[in-house]
Amino acid sequence: TKVQVANCCIQNGVARMMTTALSDAGFTTVDATNGTCDPKLTTSYVIYNSGTPGAQTVAETVARVLGGLASEAAPLPIKVESGAWAEGSGVVLLLGNDLAGKTLDQIQGGAITGTTPPPTSVVTSTT
Repeated sequence: TKVQVANCCIQNGVARMMTTALSDAGFTTVDATNGTCDPKLTTSYVIYNSGTPGAQTVAETVARVLGGLASEAAPLPIKVESGAWAEGSGVVLLLGNDLAGKTLDQIQGGAITGTTPPPTSVVTSTT
């Protein structure tokens, strides 16, 4: 399933930037949109359509890539301008102030800016 980024923060243009970053990281994306979160989100999270095959797995992967965000199934209407999932999409990143304008490197502990602390540990699975 494709991923859509919805701007639910106080900055303009950041959903488009995050869409490009996720696409560059290998996710299939659709055009960014505006979120309808009121108030704007302090913390980003990922929602998915439980009726779309693979959506939960993609949502959990996006959440993990973005530093361990929460992910949850969401019923219609969802918090985007259309109120519905974009065609071909069953996953939406509701982009809040915490990740707005940051690169994946910054989110994953690379170059740190602002007040985002570096990760304190890395857990590696051996399965």
